[in-house]
Amino acid sequence: DVLNVLYAFPVAYDMAVVGMKIDTVDTITEAKLYESEKATAIYNNAIKNGQQAYLLSYDGKQYDILKLAAGNILPGEKVNVIVSLVQKLGVEDLSWAIRIPTTYTPRYCNTNYSLCPVSSTIPTGSFVTYKWSLSLSITSNSRLTRLVCFSHDLIVSYNNDLTGVQAALLAVTEPPKKDLVILYRNKLTSMPLSLIHI
Repeated sequence: DVLNVLYAFPVAYDMAVVGMKIDTVDTITEAKLYESEKATAIYNNAIKNGQQAYLLSYDGKQYDILKLAAGNILPGEKVNVIVSLVQKLGVEDLSWAIRIPTTYTPRYCNTNYSLCPVSSTIPTGSFVTYKWSLSLSITSNSRLTRLVCFSHDLIVSYNNDLTGVQAALLAVTEPPKKDLVILYRNKLTSMPLSLIHI
């Protein structure tokens, strides 16, 4: 039997989706943008015709939740879904803040399409053990003076002049229980500045 899965994951209120790619063994496909009702109709029609299809949309009741519907996945088939998001950096503790919500996952249902349509309410699934990872690259126009993550353990590697850093999340084998927050600042961030109007 094929798999039809509905997966939900949290996003920050100021995040915006800028793209989605489907990476299978044979091809990489770029998703197309449609008005919500039309996109749902296209997805539903493809599923009923036995085609493999994917639909990414905001939850109608919770706009900090993205829903990803994936249909007609073959058993054992490996599929990577790459969702691209942009977000404005916040400021916390005199530092730039990268905040990635993770605490609503996992919410998913794995069932027949007829029992789990795109428009259905997303059930809160039982906690399951799965691996998740994060890699982060920061390039600064001046020397980095701080990079901390109080929420998770990171492996950090700076370049020679300290204007760039590569950070990676240590292996995690249980569902995330708190949002990922990374604070960083550079030499210019700590420089006193004044505004003048003439």
